[in-house]
Amino acid sequence: MIFFFFQAEDGIRDVLDQLRERQLQVLGIGTREDRTFRVHWLQSQGFVAKMRYPVSDLDVTTFDFSRFAGAQERMAAAGVTILPLSKVREQDPNWMRKLYEMLWEIEQDVPQVDPPCKEPFEEFVKGLEHHNFWPEAWFMAIDPAAGVDGDSVGAYVGVSMLGKNPPMPERLYTWLTGVVRSHRRKGIALAMKLRAIELAQQSGATAIRTDNEENNPMLGINKTLGFVEIPAGVEYEKEL
Repeated sequence: MIFFFFQAEDGIRDVLDQLRERQLQVLGIGTREDRTFRVHWLQSQGFVAKMRYPVSDLDVTTFDFSRFAGAQERMAAAGVTILPLSKVREQDPNWMRKLYEMLWEIEQDVPQVDPPCKEPFEEFVKGLEHHNFWPEAWFMAIDPAAGVDGDSVGAYVGVSMLGKNPPMPERLYTWLTGVVRSHRRKGIALAMKLRAIELAQQSGATAIRTDNEENNPMLGINKTLGFVEIPAGVEYEKEL
């Protein structure tokens, strides 16, 4: 499947003609659900909604941490440590490979229109060289007791990533928050996101934006934290 974001109608018609010539089978297009003209046009052209992603914002300037008192202490009592990746990589010479494998484990459970493909390790490493990579804002959950023999640091069991938005530095984005299956429902995701909110405040940001597939349990955590939904994104597909 080829996927792109909504352009002008004439542009889409040209793309459809070119794709048919190349004998491709499926075209995916993303738009916002409040852009009703675009939604109606897509539906009239045979595009079918496949997945809905509510987008939500959190005002970090008024965030009340007292509502979640004890969340970090529960992690400590369970033996789980939460550290920014910037510190983890100083302690663990094998951090890249372990991060790569953990992200792949998490990604396979992230709701997506198409099944995920594992990125080659070499491409993953190149991504860490991008100028927007912000290791101080990637909060890692580490379980020392779950590490393999010879691993003095422990297993990586979760991550919550914040990303910068250079055109709007006051608004940060959550790229991904996830926990490996063996460690879910222990409050790890909540604890990591609280650390991310704290960093957002310290960095001078006023808001965090994120999106989640509408049936993803992470959406419930975000609502508990106080994220407020704005118009959702929707992915459409058309068989060619």
